[in-house]
Amino acid sequence: MHDQSFLGPSQHSVNERVIKELLPHCMYSFVLLRILHYIVSLRGRHYSMKIFLSKFDLDSVYHHCHLSGITAVECLAIHKDTLLMALRMTFGGSPCPSMVGYTSETITDICNTLIQCSSWDYF
Repeated sequence: MHDQSFLGPSQHSVNERVIKELLPHCMYSFVLLRILHYIVSLRGRHYSMKIFLSKFDLDSVYHHCHLSGITAVECLAIHKDTLLMALRMTFGGSPCPSMVGYTSETITDICNTLIQCSSWDYF
């Protein structure tokens, strides 16, 4: 079920039906470059402050992100005589990296907002 590139009875795979131009651009391959630019920018603006940096692995993020009902129906696949419906993101689905990007960007934005909030006591 994870590999959504196999052809179904329509002779089109789930991944072939994805309109990739409508998906947001994934920045995974540029993470190190983004972090280095961010550090240089922070150092330029706050030259005497400590810079704290952390990396988190969103454990099993694909298994924890559920598909909407509409997306699950759009990703139906038939294998032999069985109709398969993924209720969670699959590793082989073309739109899934973009969906994970939404999740990780949201978490990053929330963390950055909280750390800059003077009324939030994080210690």
